[in-house]
Amino acid sequence: MKLKMQHGCSLTGDGSTNSSLKFQIFFSFKLVFNCFGQHFCLHFDEFLLGVAPVYMAFLRFIDDANEAKNFTYSLEVGGNGRKMTWHGVPRSIRDGHRKVRDSYDGLVIHRDMALFFFGGNR
Repeated sequence: MKLKMQHGCSLTGDGSTNSSLKFQIFFSFKLVFNCFGQHFCLHFDEFLLGVAPVYMAFLRFIDDANEAKNFTYSLEVGGNGRKMTWHGVPRSIRDGHRKVRDSYDGLVIHRDMALFFFGGNR
């Protein structure tokens, strides 16, 4: 998973530059980081969409919604010759985690596709 903020701030994998997030060992977590002198929270979540397991990643801005609109970001996941990219505006931290997740305002990947990206069984 790769995160790019407007004007060049970026993270890869688990926040370091030398690792890749492997979906086979995926779990829900949050990563708080500073970019452009502001704080953001990158969420990774695993849940069921109906009966299908999916993974979702989205970004929240640690301030109000009006300030969040000043930023854009993209999330990218890929492998095995394929790539998916999500472009968005971070949601305010004041929007609850479930509200953002339930609106699908982020990169949503079905488990089978995630396994395909990383060479696993489909």
